[in-house]
Amino acid sequence: MLNEQKVVSPAPRHESPLTGIGQLLAEHGSPNGEFAVDARPQVGLCIFRASPEDAALHAAVASVMGIRLPLPPNTFTQGADVRAIWLGPDEWMLASAVWPARDMEARLRHALGPGHYSVVDVTSGYTSVTLSGRKAPLVLARGCPLDLSARAFAMGECAQSVCFKAPVIVCAGGSGIYELIIRRSFAEYVMLMLRDAYKPIQQADLRY
Repeated sequence: MLNEQKVVSPAPRHESPLTGIGQLLAEHGSPNGEFAVDARPQVGLCIFRASPEDAALHAAVASVMGIRLPLPPNTFTQGADVRAIWLGPDEWMLASAVWPARDMEARLRHALGPGHYSVVDVTSGYTSVTLSGRKAPLVLARGCPLDLSARAFAMGECAQSVCFKAPVIVCAGGSGIYELIIRRSFAEYVMLMLRDAYKPIQQADLRY
């Protein structure tokens, strides 16, 4: 008889795709704060789609999430618990380090009821990483074609781009802070490439 000893498997848990290289990334950070990498595996992510012209629905989302969905292209809005990232005219990514995606989804469905919208938990498909420090834009620019200068990519703006050969969503936090949302299967590759990109400029006195 199978499983006669009634062994119970451990409950599944969400683990960062960067778990295996966490120490390696820490060792290659800058001790003086010029460049740092912070992996954030517990960020809940949902894709929300709805008409940008449905004012009542947007008001209901704002009452539940504490933020309004951004309508200007390539921008994000930041609330106390949730960030809403514009992905297209009728599509946003909701990110929260406080609420699990299943809670965001449940709150939205409860508040909105049946209607013409969709909300999907995509947490397991992505990971979130924050780059910070004076040299962060220099490091990111070695693999990302965006103009990362403050005049072209200001705080509160976002873009879908590439980092080396991986698709990423980049959010500008200001003061040399960038959040990258990366597909899970590319996360380790992107982090190792950024580590290598930092090496040539580690000792150089460069500014973006």
